[in-house]
Amino acid sequence: MIKRLVPVIAGAVLLVIFAIPLVMRRIMNIGNATGLLLGSILLLYGIFMPKVHHKISCIWKKTPGKICLSIMAFLIVSGVVLAAAETVCLVKAAKKKPAENATLIVLGCKVYGEKASRTLRDRLDAAYDYLLEHEDADCVLSGGQGKDEDISEALCMYRYLEEKGIDTSRLYLEDTSTTTRENLANSLAIIEEKGMDKNIAIATSEFHEYRAGEIAKELGLTYGAVPGHTAWWLLPTYYMRELYGILYQWCGLGEDAVPKNTSAKIAETQITETEVMETEKTGTEILETETPQAVEETIYQESTKLFYASDLTEEIKEKITGVSYPASDENIKISYGDLALVHVQYYDFNGSVQEGDMVCNKLIAQDLVEIFEELYKEKYPVDKIRLVDEYGGDDEASMADDNSSCFNYRVVAGTDRLSNHSYGLAVDINPFYNPYITTRNGKTIISPAGSEAYADRSADFPHKIDENDLCYRLFTEHGFDWGGAWTHSKDYQHFEKNGLLK
Repeated sequence: MIKRLVPVIAGAVLLVIFAIPLVMRRIMNIGNATGLLLGSILLLYGIFMPKVHHKISCIWKKTPGKICLSIMAFLIVSGVVLAAAETVCLVKAAKKKPAENATLIVLGCKVYGEKASRTLRDRLDAAYDYLLEHEDADCVLSGGQGKDEDISEALCMYRYLEEKGIDTSRLYLEDTSTTTRENLANSLAIIEEKGMDKNIAIATSEFHEYRAGEIAKELGLTYGAVPGHTAWWLLPTYYMRELYGILYQWCGLGEDAVPKNTSAKIAETQITETEVMETEKTGTEILETETPQAVEETIYQESTKLFYASDLTEEIKEKITGVSYPASDENIKISYGDLALVHVQYYDFNGSVQEGDMVCNKLIAQDLVEIFEELYKEKYPVDKIRLVDEYGGDDEASMADDNSSCFNYRVVAGTDRLSNHSYGLAVDINPFYNPYITTRNGKTIISPAGSEAYADRSADFPHKIDENDLCYRLFTEHGFDWGGAWTHSKDYQHFEKNGLLK
């Protein structure tokens, strides 16, 4: 009876342990599928032990049966030995300490909508502790966006660490990877480009450290482990799944079994793209021929952060041509090479984090990156940040929708004079609440239509820009003039930088 009780209890325990992730989180993968299968086999074996033993005895009496049973026994023993060997590798890898202030690479995991999964939070908590302890260490957050994820894993990790107080200047985003090998190869390209320490620390789940470390070694990296501690009820499932992952890796199978020169190809591609950008002609007749060094550094950095500037891609050029940028470049006073695309993150009026783009002149690109990063840190509300091209280049429509924008090749309303927006040197912020007010033929004109209630600047209302406002302070500190200080008219939404043209 006792002999039958042991496999029954063992099988029942396995069934419960491997069923918990399915019941609590609807997690069903090869790990808990295997565990449920093993538990069922043990449970049934214990219940029907006499009949099973009798059947085995009958099979053993015949030569083919002996061969089959011997093969089955060999496979079972081999499986147990293999699992034990893999377990030793897992344990040793998770205890491998990284070098002092090694560059941290955090490997992504499942994101639900915009929220980190339990496993990803475990990895990020380990990363947070490491970054607190090693204040000089940089960090690459690696993970692309899955089909059922609203944002990339890298962006989710960035927000998580930012909310916990980690300085975002230490964080670099790698948001294209879908496999562990891509995570590490693409992160290596960023590390090489930014001149960071190639001694790395890998922040991932404890059961995943071995496989990630083996890939890191193939890529020529010296690594150590920063293991996240998986919840007890999830660990058996993911441990079992990882045994398959290691076996696939040893056999050269699976998604991570790609050519070992992947990182070299990625790095080569990035270097080539950078060289092309740096040799592209950027000057125009009316602009200063020398771009400040700080601007150059911002323009040509890869988009590994949430606040950056880059050259206009062919896709952006195609999008703006014939809309905010004239279809014909005849007599136009600015070229594509004079412009940059600034990417920012901001808090909207609902307090939700959004991302937006502005086309601007390269001469103010660095200013905008710094200004919007500071606005974001202070949670300054901005309603929308979209290219004016999404409104057909219609400035009135963009303002009426309270859209903050910069470049639009157009004249000043009511004149034939080009606006500073035409040169990408003027920015409008929350324009509906900060209207443009002027007088024409004795009549007061307020733009955009519908914003008349916000023309009285003595009134107190949300999103008003005045001399006490953070937005005003940041733009003026960066050398911008404010339209709200004009005497002939008032443009409370408007900041422009003068003196940059010949």
